[in-house]
Amino acid sequence: MTFFIHQSKLNPRYYVFTNLKNDFSRLPEGILDELGKIRFLRKAHSQEDETKTLSEKYSEIVQNVATRGYHILEIQDK
Repeated sequence: MTFFIHQSKLNPRYYVFTNLKNDFSRLPEGILDELGKIRFLRKAHSQEDETKTLSEKYSEIVQNVATRGYHILEIQDK
C-alpha cells in the first residue's frame, strides 16, 4: 500500500500518514488545530527500506491508513 508522510511544523515530533498526498480531510475535527501547519515530507518506502522507527510501526500505519485514511505518530526523542 502506498501512503504519504507529513510532519507538523508546530510540533515536529508528530507525523501524519495519509493515503493521499496533502489530504487531511479524514482527520478528526480539531486535530489540525493541534498540529498546526503540516508539511509533506515524502512518499513511504517499502517496510524493508523504511527507517527503523517507521519499519517497526509499518503494519499499524498501513492498517490505520487503509481503514481510517490516516495515522498519527509521535516520535519521541532518543
